[in-house]
Amino acid sequence: MRSIGVLLLVAACQNGSPTAPDALIVPDSGPPAKLGIYVAWSAKPSLPGALDDKLTVSDATFQLSQLELIGDAEPGSESTTRSKYLLAWNAQGTPKPEVFPEAPIGMYSKITVSMATVGLSDVAYEIHGTWRDGGVTYPFRIDDRLPLRTTLDCQQMLTAGSWASIAISVELQDPISHVDFKRLPSDAGGLFLSTGDLQLVDFRDRLAKAFNVNDSDD
Repeated sequence: MRSIGVLLLVAACQNGSPTAPDALIVPDSGPPAKLGIYVAWSAKPSLPGALDDKLTVSDATFQLSQLELIGDAEPGSESTTRSKYLLAWNAQGTPKPEVFPEAPIGMYSKITVSMATVGLSDVAYEIHGTWRDGGVTYPFRIDDRLPLRTTLDCQQMLTAGSWASIAISVELQDPISHVDFKRLPSDAGGLFLSTGDLQLVDFRDRLAKAFNVNDSDD
C-alpha cells in the first residue's frame, strides 16, 4: 500500500499470457482483454462491514484526482493514468477493476494514488460508520477537503503480448481505530472528524499508509 485507499484481493501482482485469461482478477467485467494491466481493488476487512467489535463502516468514498502506474521505461504515460473519478465501497457495490489495455511494456515499480476535490464531491474522501461505546452506538463521519497522495511500491513486469494484474487493498482499521471518538464534536448526523480537527493530522498519515499493494504470497 509499500512506500483517497478503497481502500481491496488476496492475490496481488500476477502475470500471465494470452492463453490463460481466466487467471485475471477481473470479476463481473465480462471476458478480459488479453493485453495490458488490470488493477483490482479490495478492502481489508471487507466493506461495508465491521472493523472490530466497536467499529463498523457503512461506506467509504475516495475522490481520486489521479491514479497512475509508473513504469521504469516510460514514466508518466497517459495510457497508465486515470483521472477524476470516485472510488467507493457502499451498499451499491465495490470498485470495478481498472483496465489499462495500452500500457507500455516494461517494469512497473510505483503506483501513485492522489485524492483531491476535483468537482465530483466537495471533499477528497468521506467515510461513514458507527462507533459503539458502553452499549450505545453513535454514527460518525470522517471527511477532508485537503488533498492527499500516497505512493505504493510494486514490482510488476508487463511483457510483450501478455497481461499483468495488480491488487490494491485499502485497510481502514488502523486509521479509524486510532480516532479518539470521545473527543469528537457532534451535529445532527452524529460524531464527525473533519478538516481543521487536530486528530485529522494523524488520521491522514495513517490513511495514506492504509493503501497497499498485496504481495503474491498473502
